[in-house]
Amino acid sequence: MSLIGNIYNQTRALSVHRGSIEAAGKNIANVNNPEYARQRMQVVDRGNIVIGDQVQSMGIETGKFDSFRDALIDGQIVRETSQTEYAKATDDMNRQLVGYWGEDINRASDAGSLDGITDLDSSTLGLNERLDSFFNSMSELAANPSEVALRAVTLQEAESLTVQLNDVASNLSAFATDIDQRLDNELAVANDIIDQIAALNVEIASIEMRSGDLTAVDLRDARQQQVEKLSEIMDIEPAVIADSFGQISVSVDNGVGAPVTVLERGVVNGEFSFNGTNIVFGTGATVMGPSSGRAQAYLDFRDGGLADLQTDLNNLASQLVTSVNGAYPTDFFDPAGTTAATISLDAALTPSPLATSATANAGANDVVQAIYALRNTTFSTGGGDAIDGTFGDFVVNVTGRVAQAAAVAEQNSENQDYIQTMLGNERAKVGGVDLDEEAADLLRFQRAYQATSRVISIMDELLEELVRSF
Repeated sequence: MSLIGNIYNQTRALSVHRGSIEAAGKNIANVNNPEYARQRMQVVDRGNIVIGDQVQSMGIETGKFDSFRDALIDGQIVRETSQTEYAKATDDMNRQLVGYWGEDINRASDAGSLDGITDLDSSTLGLNERLDSFFNSMSELAANPSEVALRAVTLQEAESLTVQLNDVASNLSAFATDIDQRLDNELAVANDIIDQIAALNVEIASIEMRSGDLTAVDLRDARQQQVEKLSEIMDIEPAVIADSFGQISVSVDNGVGAPVTVLERGVVNGEFSFNGTNIVFGTGATVMGPSSGRAQAYLDFRDGGLADLQTDLNNLASQLVTSVNGAYPTDFFDPAGTTAATISLDAALTPSPLATSATANAGANDVVQAIYALRNTTFSTGGGDAIDGTFGDFVVNVTGRVAQAAAVAEQNSENQDYIQTMLGNERAKVGGVDLDEEAADLLRFQRAYQATSRVISIMDELLEELVRSF
């Protein structure tokens, strides 16, 4: 091969070394980026030619950049990310619910089910203590039914109980509204992500249509990152579309085993929204039924644990109004307020005419005794009551259920964190950046570049001498 031909080949080699240096530098720059997959530039052998009886190399040239990704691991991470975010969101909401419920929990006596739960104490009296204070005030009034000061204390305790019920109901209602807002926000983010994936599909296809399959590695990394962000919100099923120059589709389950394609190539088929009851998609408002992800966690919790607690609280208020009014000659509580949000003392109730007896005997206490007896009365929903057990037992049982749900949610979140970490480590083994390895490669490629430059320089000197000889 001629001297000029060799210089040309060495120039191609310089391009190869420069590309390898750029890839190593890019890897080092992304050493702390968990979404980045290590890259290497392919070196392409241009083959050989035969000149006379000699075989001459045509040198090397730059090829495409390879991204060290494992499609199987990426798919597992997408699926487990949905489960992990569902578990984390459920754990977070259960912890908040414990605080809104506001009951003290005896961790020492129930450590088996409550291990790991913290910050459960309320700065105010819980419902059980408020109920005890109310019934105890009735007992004290029964001992001295003509004492006006004790009647005032009794009414104050009754008022405090209704305010406590009102406050808890208000907090739970506000929590439900907050969850609805979170759900709206998550779906708005999901719509934005879907648009970004569609745009990346178009860019990837545009590049790989000209440069070949798997050449748009940076854009593929960016799209994978968006796919994983979308999977945090809801469980999705991404799929590569054959003969589409690297484009994908994204589907979401509609809850009855019929996946709905929300995105295909560069086309978005609609938007997600929340209609107050369900997550819906598209102009036809197709009801969706994802099984995991933050959005579904919010919906499941709102309609599950939170709704159950609101029902229990209302049943407690209803039973209290019915029972106490049944023992009082007129109305102790306003009969129109039978929910936790609306329970209140009857407007006509004041300390002076507070009835302690159904008789005309000023010293009689049969009414307050009957109300106090309700403290230990066992109710039954099978018998038409609103609750099962005594008032105290009912609150304790509800508190235990709330705490147990929080403990289970915390454990599920920890389990999913472990799985997510394990998959992240597996991904790092395949595509993670090893700083020591990249630094060594960078030095190696730099030396190769310098050596090739020196070869070109020597060939240039030889060519110059050859020209001067004429």
